[in-house]
Order: sequence, then C-alpha cells, then structure tokens
Amino acid sequence: MNKFKIIMILVLIALFVSACSNPSYDQAMQQGISHLADENYHKASVHFEQAQREKPKSTEASAYYTQANEMNKALQYHASDQYIAALSSLDEVISVPNGLQTLHNEASRLRDSIEEEQELQEEVKDEIKDIRAILETGNAALAKDRIETLTALDRQQQELNRYEEEIDELRSLISSLDSLYVESKDTEEYPEKESDARKEKEKEKEKEKKAQNTKAPDYLHYHNERFGYSFSYPSSLTMSSPPTNGDGSTWSNGDFELVAYGAYRVDDAMAIHDYYEQERQEIADIAYERQKDNWFVLSYVQKGVVTYEKFYLGPSHYVTFIITYPSSASDQYDPVTTHIANNFDPNL
Repeated sequence: MNKFKIIMILVLIALFVSACSNPSYDQAMQQGISHLADENYHKASVHFEQAQREKPKSTEASAYYTQANEMNKALQYHASDQYIAALSSLDEVISVPNGLQTLHNEASRLRDSIEEEQELQEEVKDEIKDIRAILETGNAALAKDRIETLTALDRQQQELNRYEEEIDELRSLISSLDSLYVESKDTEEYPEKESDARKEKEKEKEKEKKAQNTKAPDYLHYHNERFGYSFSYPSSLTMSSPPTNGDGSTWSNGDFELVAYGAYRVDDAMAIHDYYEQERQEIADIAYERQKDNWFVLSYVQKGVVTYEKFYLGPSHYVTFIITYPSSASDQYDPVTTHIANNFDPNL
C-alpha cells in the first residue's frame, strides 16, 4: 500500500467522523477502510455490509461494499486461473459510481496484470505446441534450441512453472532423439552394427504402425461439485456410482483405472512434504517423483502394474488422483495419463 493510498484513507476516515452521526455506522466504515489498507477485502466487505444495515441509504457504504466484495472475488478467481471471471469482477470495481479511487486504481492495475498474464500463457502454450511439432519432424537440435530460449525468458518464468511437467517431458523426448542420432552415427562408423540397427528400425516402424492404428480417445469432462476439482477422461472409461459424500469416484475399462477424490484436512500442521514422505515410505522402487509448494507426483511399477499418483494440498482440503494400468500397455496408456495430468484442475 503506497503513501498516496494511506493518505486517501486517512482523509476519508476524517470525513466519515465529521459527516456521520451514527456511531455504529462510523465504526463499521472506519473498520472497513482499515481492512482495505491491509488489502483484506473480505473483512472490508463484511464491515461495509454492516454499515449498509446501519444506513441503508448510504451511497458510500453501498459503493465501498460492492468494490471490496468484487475485489475479493477477483483475487479468488485469479488464484484459480479463472481469468474471465476475475476480469469481470475487476470491471465491476472500476465501474462503481461514488467508489474509492484507490480501489479503482488497484483494480485497473490488477486487470492489466491479468491480461498480460493471459497473453504470456498463450505464448508459452503456442511455443510448446511448436516444439512438439518440431520433434515430430525429428529435428532434436532445433527443438532443444527453442526450449532453451523459452525457459531463458525471465518474463515468462511464472507461466513456465505451470507447464513444468510438460517441459520436462519435451526435454526427455529431445534426449531420446539425441540418443537415436548417436546410435545412427555409430552404425555408419561400424558397419557390423548395421544389422542390429536395421532390426531396431523395423521395430520402430512396427510401433509407428501400431500407433497409427490406435485411434486417439475422445474425452469427457468431469467436475466435482463438493470440492470443485475437474479433469478430462477417456469416454471409453465407465464411471462407478459415486459415494454418498460426493468426494469423487472411480473410472475404469478393465485395464485402466482412474480414482479421484477430495477430503478435508484432519491435521492442519501437516505440510505438503509430510504427505509426500508419508506416501514415499510405502513404495519400494519409485520410477519418477517430484514435489512442489502444494503438490507432489509419484510414479512406480509393482508386479507389472504402473501407478501414477498426484496429490494437491489446499488450505482446507486436499485433492488427489491415482491411475493404474498394466505396464505391458504403457504405449497405449502413457499418453492418456499425460493428458489427464495436464488437464487436471484441483481448484485450490
């Protein structure tokens, strides 16, 4: 909060004290403005609403309540990446007659920031799409240059964090292409390896043929009403009857199974690392693992079954999904797992 905002707030407090004759109204308005100074818009809206009850005809109380309430909603929408809803709430803050100019300015600043964030996100998504297209041509060197250029841009670091898993996957594909290139060079230098290289090439062609014959699945959308999380899943999966508490469900086709659910936190003292370590202790050999500020991923193979688990921790509850399928069907289900993981929205 800059000095200008503080001065404006002090002036407004003085005006309210001198202009109003209802002590309860005065107090509610002053408390609301005090919370605005702390940028606690929810508490500010509560006090402005109380002031409205004390003076139903007060245009100031009505205007300030609308601004604080919409500002609070905008921040919540922004935190959950609901950009359109956030911008709509900010427009309400800006357009309120008789509203506070400081909130008008803050809403305008945040609106510009969100629009820039949207633009950057589209740039990152387009660049990742282009890199995938380059990889399909087999040009690992160009793909590597493009991904290094993308990750080196400071202005896009926040957006890149959203696509960290996808970028790691692209780097893995680039590494695989580099390895194939080295093997190809070895074959040229050592003709005795040509026979083995030819066999490997035939295997790759067979895999490509099988992939071409496998139709990409259609996806359906699921949204959990109780906890708000959502994701897309293959239409070939059958959804089981959800439990009565509405925390989630199970989707399966016999080989591939997806379980998703949410639950309220029992111990608020447990941090994401505690949940992470608790889960790791039960797994013997972990193939892939990653932990961030509010989520972790564990992937492993046991008795011929691949398990992929992702866990999100929020202030009041957590959301998780677990995918299992035979390791022999990895070619078919690895892309499906990646699709679900990339499109899963925990709404925390």
